[in-house]
Amino acid sequence: MSGIDTIFYGRVSYDAWGNYQPETSADPVEKQLWNDIHSKQKFVFSSQTRADEHATFIPSDIAQRVSEIKAQGGKDIWLYGGASLIRSFIQLGLIDIYRISVHPVALGNGKPLFENLKDRVQLNLIRTNTFKSGVVQLIYEQK
Repeated sequence: MSGIDTIFYGRVSYDAWGNYQPETSADPVEKQLWNDIHSKQKFVFSSQTRADEHATFIPSDIAQRVSEIKAQGGKDIWLYGGASLIRSFIQLGLIDIYRISVHPVALGNGKPLFENLKDRVQLNLIRTNTFKSGVVQLIYEQK
């Protein structure tokens, strides 16, 4: 969390997690994590526009708006959304670093992360992280 200062959400992800508050009985580490998340600047990419004191909604001109936000400088940006939003960012060439986490669960169905891409995206593995939970994080940059 310390390496980012901005979060880009899809609307469904934002509605689920953008203002989430842990239970009062939650572990202090979890409470601090959510405090850290909620201290970031938030942008929601959605065809819906609505007033929200915690986030700026962006209904169109994704590439231009992302370019403007990146030009402001600062830390890294976390893209947190579903397959549709991620696909849009990939196709517009807006992702610099891919952090893909593989969880030790076989679902059997679901939406593919990289479905219906127009072109092949060549990636270069730059690092891996393995966690006690069994999650493996693969970190790639675009070639």
